[in-house]
Amino acid sequence: MRTKQIFPDDAKIDFLTAEWEKDYTSLRLMRKDQKIGEFLSKEELQIGKSFKIDNNIIFINLRKTLFSPPELQFLINGKDYDSQSNTYIEKLFILSIAFRILALLSIFSFFNFYAIGLYSILSGIIYSGLGYLHFVERKYKIGFVISGLLFFDISGNIASNIREIHILHLPPEISMRIFMLLLIIVSLIFVSKMKKTKNEGQYTEI
Repeated sequence: MRTKQIFPDDAKIDFLTAEWEKDYTSLRLMRKDQKIGEFLSKEELQIGKSFKIDNNIIFINLRKTLFSPPELQFLINGKDYDSQSNTYIEKLFILSIAFRILALLSIFSFFNFYAIGLYSILSGIIYSGLGYLHFVERKYKIGFVISGLLFFDISGNIASNIREIHILHLPPEISMRIFMLLLIIVSLIFVSKMKKTKNEGQYTEI
């Protein structure tokens, strides 16, 4: 079960606790030991419901975005309670699209359509799969694996073509992998900030 503490007021004296199953089949909103409301099914949670608590209106629903798993949304008086965290999620989505485009292009030897080799096909498939796990399935530790693979991949390409390479005119297969590595590094920075934001929002899993 997952839980999240919600502070309706800036004073953060009083708080609510949301408890829900991992598959979103039910959710309860509690204030200390008192139940404020609940959702009995995932379908009901997708529609959403509002709760009036003191002078605040809290709206909860399960939202689904393209290429991303469902995520709970908490609105307090119309404002997104996790707005900062959701901003990072949107940025990760943009990075995800860019990374997967580059990974798919690597299958075609980075624009060299007449020299599709086994290495380019395998590396493209691997990067595409790992990128899916990292960005879409949100297994963010995979990002460190991708970074390591790209680092050795770039190093190997440079070492094998050291005599033909000019630092200002890198071959497409190397420069594109460098872009992929930069995208992953930026994504890991966003993930770190997003986790910090969620910890401040008292999100836990038990």
